Amino acid sequence: TQTTRFNAAVSGAGPVEHVSLWGLMDMPVIIASYIGGYPWKIPETYYKESIMFKLGYVQTPTHIVSGANDLRVPPSESLT
Repeated sequence: TQTTRFNAAVSGAGPVEHVSLWGLMDMPVIIASYIGGYPWKIPETYYKESIMFKLGYVQTPTHIVSGANDLRVPPSESLT
């Protein structure tokens, strides 16, 4: 989404900020495993992996889909 190649994009239950997701998720070990460690051990990696800090570069219109009862990615973590 950092190019004009696509006319539109869809994000389904995609987290925007991984540190808060780690604290809210029902299975935080999944995030730690995916990213490679815990937030307090590798904060720079969590920062780099969080799209929230790159939203200024997004050019493609994006439709964000989230579920009110999603235990893995609560709506507050997929919306900005």
